[in-house]
Amino acid sequence: MRNLKADKNVFCRKDDGSAIVLCLMVLVLVSIIGVMSIRTSNSDIEISTNHQLYERSFYAAESARAYVMDNSDLFHDNNLDKDEPVSFPDPDNPATTRQVTTGSPEAFKGSVRYLGDGQPPPGTSSGFRAYYYSINCEGHYYGRSDTVVQLQATFHRIGFKR
Repeated sequence: MRNLKADKNVFCRKDDGSAIVLCLMVLVLVSIIGVMSIRTSNSDIEISTNHQLYERSFYAAESARAYVMDNSDLFHDNNLDKDEPVSFPDPDNPATTRQVTTGSPEAFKGSVRYLGDGQPPPGTSSGFRAYYYSINCEGHYYGRSDTVVQLQATFHRIGFKR
């Protein structure tokens, strides 16, 4: 008969250090998973930051569109030249931007171009014309990374025939 005790010792001698190797493999695997999780969360933070900057710039450009609607001199009888758009907020210096609110990092600028005139929408009296305009708006966010969003919109106003 074989000596069971001797066989057990032989078996155990072959496994010396296998627990350490197994633990090291598990530790390496957990470390890799941890590093990948950190990279994924950093990417998510960068994506959400870029989205936030884009939104702030977009709303600044929307403020420019609202600025035009509140300043009718930009699209009234003073702006009937197809070749020369009117810049805002400073017609003499098109590069000038205006802050959305005092001290904010958001600003805007843009131009209003006269496109021409035509028939007014149905239901308008015959003594009127529709005057068509295009607005080019830029919304700026000045911060860690300067972000710019451009919007373009067209609109018309109804006025007397010329």
